[in-house]
Amino acid sequence: MPDIAAVSATSPFPSTRAQEAAAQTQADSDMFLKLLVAQMRFQNPMEPMDGTEFIAQSAQLATVEALQSLVTTQASAQVWAKTTAAHQMVGTQVEALTDTGEVVTGIGIAVRATADGPRLTLLTPDDLEIDVAVDNVRSSTLLAAAAPPPVDEED
Repeated sequence: MPDIAAVSATSPFPSTRAQEAAAQTQADSDMFLKLLVAQMRFQNPMEPMDGTEFIAQSAQLATVEALQSLVTTQASAQVWAKTTAAHQMVGTQVEALTDTGEVVTGIGIAVRATADGPRLTLLTPDDLEIDVAVDNVRSSTLLAAAAPPPVDEED
């Protein structure tokens, strides 16, 4: 079994889901502006768009953008919280479910960032390294510290 002190975790990467959400928000904003410009361009000159209607549509766009930004921020915070929890499991006894639903027990030895969230590598008693999703961890227990070697007393 490897020395726990020699084992370390890897640094996580920012989630690509947050980047995808930001790109979608930009695309939605661009589409709204294009539709608004087209609506203004093809409006009846005898009955132009009411100023309050224009302001209401702009306010709706601002509200949607703010909500999408909040969702993106929340998703990013959730990824970082899971990654932090995963790092805290390095060096602990962990029980988790594998991707196939099998219960596995081992010592957390590494953390890896993926597009689906952080994954924890476990070292089983059989010296097998098994990768599990942090969401599938059932329990984590601190390992007992090893007792110091006995001291010879010479009087």
